[in-house]
Amino acid sequence: NVSSDQPTMALSRITESRPRNLHRNARAVVCLRMCTFSFLLISASVAVVLTYISVRRGEVELMQIQYEDSAKLLGEGLKRGVSSKVLSAAALASYYTGRFGRQNKNNAMVWPSVTINNFEEQTMDLLTAADGRAISFNPIITNTTRQSFEQHAASMAGTFGAASLLVAANAGDRIVADGIYCVCAVGGGNLSRQDDPGINTNSRYPTWMVPVYQIAPMASNSKAVMFNLHVESARVRALDDMLTYKVPTLTAVLQLVQDTAERPSSILFHPVFGEFKNNGEEVDVTGSISIVFSWDDVLRGNLPYFMKGMIAVLSARTSSSETQVFTFEIGGGNVTYLGSGNKHDEKYNASKRTVNTSILQAFHSPTSTAIENEMHDIDNNVVQFSFDLYPSKTFEDQFLTNRPIIYSVVVGAVFFVTTLTFCLYDYLVTNNQNRLNRLAVRSSLIVDSLFPASVRNRLFGSEEEDHDPRLVMRGTHLTTAANNNRGG
Repeated sequence: NVSSDQPTMALSRITESRPRNLHRNARAVVCLRMCTFSFLLISASVAVVLTYISVRRGEVELMQIQYEDSAKLLGEGLKRGVSSKVLSAAALASYYTGRFGRQNKNNAMVWPSVTINNFEEQTMDLLTAADGRAISFNPIITNTTRQSFEQHAASMAGTFGAASLLVAANAGDRIVADGIYCVCAVGGGNLSRQDDPGINTNSRYPTWMVPVYQIAPMASNSKAVMFNLHVESARVRALDDMLTYKVPTLTAVLQLVQDTAERPSSILFHPVFGEFKNNGEEVDVTGSISIVFSWDDVLRGNLPYFMKGMIAVLSARTSSSETQVFTFEIGGGNVTYLGSGNKHDEKYNASKRTVNTSILQAFHSPTSTAIENEMHDIDNNVVQFSFDLYPSKTFEDQFLTNRPIIYSVVVGAVFFVTTLTFCLYDYLVTNNQNRLNRLAVRSSLIVDSLFPASVRNRLFGSEEEDHDPRLVMRGTHLTTAANNNRGG
């Protein structure tokens, strides 16, 4: 009896171990699934983040390169814009000096009573090259020379090409024969057009007058003829600096009377000398060439049309304690005035680039350290202009696009499809295994219904023993012993 129970006990242990083995295998499969899914998820996250960072870094680098190039182009354009005005004024000043200077013995005219025929035709090309709005010759008049100059101007008025300078079109209009005038308050009265009193106590040269004499284009500037520029404070400062240092100067930022909307503008004054310098000797200044321009014109045309959103902050230092500040936006070939004050976005402070626009560099190249130091001293005493350049959100949006997000989504989609394929494959395999298990259970039920328990035990016991060599050997030993007992 003991011998006959041993196979049954072995079979029972095998049968009991089968659920544990199945559970262990199922748990291993679940762990493998989780590890694989986690690996795919981490890989996808890393790939998406690296793709976004890489593409965004490329855009930022491109933006930085384009900004540096744009700032360089704009800086060169600003210097070129100022230099063109200085050179155009210098060319006309040299023409006056050559035509009417003391070295020209054949000239019948005497300073300051000098006139160029067909002034507009001879100067419009210079004005175009300077990208200015008006160009004029303004002689220096004193109370001693005033009468003779006004008589000369009245006799030449018919050559200016404006009938309103000969006969007043409206009450209150002035003609050339009325003489030099100012828009000022004489004797504490209201501002009005009236004869210039011939004295300005706020100037270093109080008895000098600088009237506009010949100007182009005449059609839009005829009312300026005989207007004394040496009255208004900003013009007085620039003219006094020009007379003192004998160099070109700029006025502080002005609002011109012909502009209805606010438009920052300035006037360049270039000295006209009574004769050409000889071996650096001092010569007297007999007049000035003035070029009126607006700062938006100086900024325009320096950047490619596709570049947008550059911010330029104009600073005009009129004294150690006073600075005028104006902000412009440049883009698409247009310049938009944003208003007075510094209106750039402060988050771009680190990208600031500064361009100094010294007109002395265009006027005279230093040939020695002494001359360079002298120019530096002069530059510190006249009105100084500079531009601070910044990018803006508009500029940034040209380069920082949604491409990093798109590329990251594409990479994430690739990993998502890969994960979905893995899940689908796992589902199909698992479903197939479950189907086979159901078939096995169904087959087992069929076997249970057809064979008695002793046959099933012997049948399945033999199957289990085939899977375990130790049980096979043990079962063989027990069978041999049982046969021997029977034989006995």
